[in-house]
Amino acid sequence: MKDQAKTKAQLLKELNALRKEVADWREAESERKQAERALRESEELFREIAEAVRDIFFVVDHKNYSVLYVNPAYETIWGRTCESLFQEPSSWIDAIFSEDREQVNAAFEEQQRTGKFNEEFRITRPDGSIRWIHDRVFPIRYPKGEVYRLVGIAEDITERKRAEEELRESTERFSLAVRATQDGIWDWNIITNEEYFAPRWCEILGYSDDDPELPHTFAAWSSRIHPDDHERVMNALKAHLEKGEVYNVEYRHRYITGEYRWQNSRGQAVFDKNGKPVRMVGCIRDITEHKHAETLREKEKFIRAVTNALPLCISYIDAQQRYRFVNRVYEDWFSQKSSEILGKHVREVLGEKGYANVKNHIEKTLAGETSRFETRVPKVDGGTRELGATLIPDFDDSGAVRGYYESVQDFTEHKRLEKELARSQRLESAARVASQIAHDFNNLLGPLVAYPTLIREELPANHSILEMVDEIELCARRMADINQQLLTLGRRGHYRTDPIDLNDLIHNVTLAQNLPKELAVREELCSSLLLIEGGDAQLSRAIINLIVNAEEAMKHSGVLGLKTENVYLDKPIKGYKTIKRGEYVKLEISDTGDGIKPDILDKIFDPFFTTKKMSRQRGSGLGLSVVHGVVEDHNGYVTVESPPGKGTTFSLYLPVSRKKEIAETIEKAKGGDEKILVIDDDPAQRKVASQLLGRLGYKVHAVSSGERAIANLKRHRQDLLVVDMVMDGIDGAETYKRILEFQPNQRAILLSGFAVTKRVEEALRLGAGSFVPKPVNLNSLAIAVRMELDRNLN
Repeated sequence: MKDQAKTKAQLLKELNALRKEVADWREAESERKQAERALRESEELFREIAEAVRDIFFVVDHKNYSVLYVNPAYETIWGRTCESLFQEPSSWIDAIFSEDREQVNAAFEEQQRTGKFNEEFRITRPDGSIRWIHDRVFPIRYPKGEVYRLVGIAEDITERKRAEEELRESTERFSLAVRATQDGIWDWNIITNEEYFAPRWCEILGYSDDDPELPHTFAAWSSRIHPDDHERVMNALKAHLEKGEVYNVEYRHRYITGEYRWQNSRGQAVFDKNGKPVRMVGCIRDITEHKHAETLREKEKFIRAVTNALPLCISYIDAQQRYRFVNRVYEDWFSQKSSEILGKHVREVLGEKGYANVKNHIEKTLAGETSRFETRVPKVDGGTRELGATLIPDFDDSGAVRGYYESVQDFTEHKRLEKELARSQRLESAARVASQIAHDFNNLLGPLVAYPTLIREELPANHSILEMVDEIELCARRMADINQQLLTLGRRGHYRTDPIDLNDLIHNVTLAQNLPKELAVREELCSSLLLIEGGDAQLSRAIINLIVNAEEAMKHSGVLGLKTENVYLDKPIKGYKTIKRGEYVKLEISDTGDGIKPDILDKIFDPFFTTKKMSRQRGSGLGLSVVHGVVEDHNGYVTVESPPGKGTTFSLYLPVSRKKEIAETIEKAKGGDEKILVIDDDPAQRKVASQLLGRLGYKVHAVSSGERAIANLKRHRQDLLVVDMVMDGIDGAETYKRILEFQPNQRAILLSGFAVTKRVEEALRLGAGSFVPKPVNLNSLAIAVRMELDRNLN
């Protein structure tokens, strides 16, 4: 029993032990399963992470280098399947770029010793493209230190390598540019106030790279700026840093030699995220020579302006007699631009004849002597210029003549005026002589003219002496005619003046003349010719002289032309350097004779000058001098044109008289009391318009320019403007346009000595009422004014 009890206890103990073992097993099994589950979860997480990364992740057995794991990034980067790597673990080596393979093999052998691999190399993908790889391998060890796995990461660094290469190339290019550029590069650290200057900058200033005097701070750099430029440079820097204005400034900087030279400095600031400037980078360039050239250009510009303002031909000609400089007067004289003259030989510009006149003087100057002389050279448009020239030699440093300066004054007009003065003096002398002898001579002529008629009455009809009496009477009449010329010449200015219709005067003169039948008269008389004021008898004598002169020039057979017209003179005419601008009646008397020889053309108005030979028909030489004197007494002008073989035309310009027309117009045209502003730069025209409009009852004010008209209208409103289109300063169209800006409904009429131009059309489009041509028909002016004032503007 006792043994059975013991056995039972023993069995129970064993049973409990067995139960405990079962419980421990169950617990261990549960832990194992949990561990396996955790491992699976860990492996799944690892796989998800590994497959999500863009780099290649791989695990290799250390003993046989078989690939235990590689993520899909291998296929993306290497361009080969993961399966191919599992089947042939060394296949990845086949893709290594041939030039990098030796380097990789050496690194692989080193890895076998150390367990580590860290290399950059290139691979060639199946499509032929090349990629850069950064491959790193790390060993995994047992607790005792034995390596049993290799874990690696392979990164595609192609883009990084490309960026590094581009940065390297860019850096090299920048470095090359810095070395090659003529500019000096500077870098100012605003925080530390230090400055860096590239070698070229040091070279520009004359320093070496390690020169202790080289300014390394902003203060040292700025202290070298010229005192007169310092404030301007600092203000430019401040404006750039605070307001973002462009920093581009020119100033003088002190070089190592102590001299100040001109620099152009440009820069750009760099700002931090708070907008605070932290550094500034820029460049400088030495512009001293440019500044000197600019100064020379300014001096040349000044000299050119001065020489162009002088009424002289000024030039510089080199030792080869070629032009190197000419002023504007030279261009005008020869009708060529300076670009067409420069480089030409003097002979090419003056012509053979002109060059022959100055050749000896040029040679004398090129020998080193100053030459002053007077000469004549042909004009481009015909005729000659009478010149006074000074040639001054230009010596180089060695004393050799390298050219000469030429100053030439045109004496042509001066000589002409001298001749005019001499002619005027001759006319005055002749007039005095004529006035003194004409009276006595007229008394002596009385019996010679009267007695032939009485003698004829006393003698039989067939008496032999009658032929001599007829000859005495004919000579007496011719003498009386010459005396009448003397009387006209002697009574200059001493006669009554009246309003004259020149058309009527011409008609009466031609009717009184016994012209040959072979002589045709062609009249072109203006139907609306304005009146002149003068002496009827004196003007008749002048016209008769010109008609007789034409008749004799044509040898009593040809065409005599008589033409009148209204003209407005605003620039000099042939033979006159200056004229009085205004309204004139022009009379042209022309013939179809052989013309006047050029060499005597300037003598034809001289008293007693004649080309007629000694004969019974010998002229007195007073005819044209009387014409000249009469026209001059009437404040007019006379010109002559006589091309050889093509006849002669005398043109008389006689001032218009408005007295009678004003009186008649006042009777015809009704005026008003409106305010009218006359705008005309011609004093005579302002006076005529003001008189007429004032007599009509209008309240008239006149100004001499468009600028004054604008200022006047801003203070005083006017009912109507009478605007001259051609004025000094702004013209009529521009004046009216500016007035409309502040007086949009301003009424106006336009006046001009020219036909309708684009400027007139523009003013009419702007709203001007009408256009009245000069010389003004005052009746038409009065009507135009009234119509514009009465015009409905709506």
